[in-house]
Amino acid sequence: MLQQRHVRAELLEQQGLTVKDIAWQVRVSNRKIVRRTTDEHDLVQAKIGWFSNHLSHTLKGECDNFVPRGSFVNFGSIRFIKPTDDFPEIRLRFTPAAGLIYGPDQPSEALAEKYPGYYQVHEDRQIYDHEKSWYRLGDPEKAASGEM
Repeated sequence: MLQQRHVRAELLEQQGLTVKDIAWQVRVSNRKIVRRTTDEHDLVQAKIGWFSNHLSHTLKGECDNFVPRGSFVNFGSIRFIKPTDDFPEIRLRFTPAAGLIYGPDQPSEALAEKYPGYYQVHEDRQIYDHEKSWYRLGDPEKAASGEM
């Protein structure tokens, strides 16, 4: 049977290593839309290159179909927790984001008039190019027209 153990600084030292020898690289993605559209430009992903510091790193989910360039969905943050005498384990902490809703770069008021009960996305989170593949995904008019 496999024995599970926490990785601690002392285990690293037994291998001739220290906490300073540890480096992390993080890549996360949200494939929900790309699964539905089959358009790889709808992939939302965050990448953080190699790091070994103990700072918090924001996971910025970027997508080719976001506008303006540089817009992102906050996936949360990641941090390498510095071991202490009280907590000597090697830990990477993920803190999830707030779970905000993002949408197309089109005034929500116009959509709310056309679709009663439409959720109005805050203008700061209207980042998806409404001329791209997932805009109006699931819209009965779009499906009836054969656009889907």
